Amino acid sequence: IGLPVTSWQAGDPVRSLLHLEAYTLEALESMIVGYIKSGFLDYATGDWLKLLAEQVFGVTVPPATYATATVVLTNSASGGLYPIIAGDLTFKNSVTGATYHNTTPTTVTNLSPSSTLSVTVVADVAGSDGSAGAGEIDTLVTARDGVTCTNALAAVGIDEQDEEVTRVSC
Repeated sequence: IGLPVTSWQAGDPVRSLLHLEAYTLEALESMIVGYIKSGFLDYATGDWLKLLAEQVFGVTVPPATYATATVVLTNSASGGLYPIIAGDLTFKNSVTGATYHNTTPTTVTNLSPSSTLSVTVVADVAGSDGSAGAGEIDTLVTARDGVTCTNALAAVGIDEQDEEVTRVSC
C-alpha cells in the first residue's frame, strides 16, 4: 500500500517509542483488569483477593510462614574462635537446596573437644519450600574451618492460604 517500511528498522526512534508505549500500556491495563476483577469474589486473585476479603468480608488471609529451626554447630578446630553476627552464617539443606541464615549473634569457640553451640536459623524463602526434615540442614555454606552443623528437629514453613479457601471463608 506504499508505506515506507524501511524506516521501521531496529533502533529507529519512532519504533522504540512505540515499543515503550506498548509495554507501559500493557502494564497499566493488567493493573486495571485486576482492579475490576477485585470487585467480584469469583474473579479476584492475588493481592486483590486478599484486599477484597479483608475490606468487604472481614477475612484476613494468613501469610506464608518462614521455617525456623535450631541448628547445632560443632567446632572441632583446635583453637577455633569465630565471632558471628546475625545473618552472617548461611546454612543449606542438602536434600532440597533451600538456604537459611542465623538470626542472632553469637561466638563459636573450642573450649573443649568438639564444642557445640545451638543457633536459631530461618529459611530464606517463605512457605513449604523452606521446610527441612530432621538432619537435613547439614551444610555450612559460610565455611568455618572444623565447624559442622545439623538440625535435630524439622523446620516447617507453611504456604500462604489457597485462594479457593479464601473464597469459601468469605
